Amino acid sequence: MTFSLAFDCSSWLMSVAYRVSPEAPPAAIVRYSRDDLSYELITVLQNLKLQGSGEVIIPLGPGSFTGLKVNLAIALGIKTARKDLVACYGVSLIDLAKALGKNVFVKITSDDYLLADPFSHSHKFLKSHDVEKVVCQSDPNEIIGIYCDLDFAVSGRPLRTRKSIAELLLDLKACWKEIDREEVTLNYGLDVKFRKIKSE
Repeated sequence: MTFSLAFDCSSWLMSVAYRVSPEAPPAAIVRYSRDDLSYELITVLQNLKLQGSGEVIIPLGPGSFTGLKVNLAIALGIKTARKDLVACYGVSLIDLAKALGKNVFVKITSDDYLLADPFSHSHKFLKSHDVEKVVCQSDPNEIIGIYCDLDFAVSGRPLRTRKSIAELLLDLKACWKEIDREEVTLNYGLDVKFRKIKSE
């Protein structure tokens, strides 16, 4: 594969991470937007001009349902446009949290957060005041906030932020699962299956 590209617009921000070749160092673009993150994502991807064959990695949720559908549509669109020179992979945030071995907080909306718990193999949606309670009751070494702008220190214990979702997806290749065009499952609280619509 020539390039690797990971992207996401299913959280409070849009993130893109990529390598132009296997030997090249990764680059990342992260943008906050109170408007349409899908438009931001398309604009950034149009300007990358990645050449040749490659691999595209997206999160499969949980997250903003609209953002997850946009991720999937763009990934499969790139695959189709490149005449199958591109392989598509997906990663659930639970699998990402398992690979990190930590609870992962992701900001979804202005007041909604997602907690992916690798220890119970589950996730839950929380309001910002609930995040504070969870942080106070947790071992600070078992928590990561992914660009969730929780800059406040809870009881003197700041929630550390790490890389964006796209950067983590690019790094954690062991979590990648190839996306089947015939059936893809996105997760937004409940699993929702998308099947290919067959024309008559």
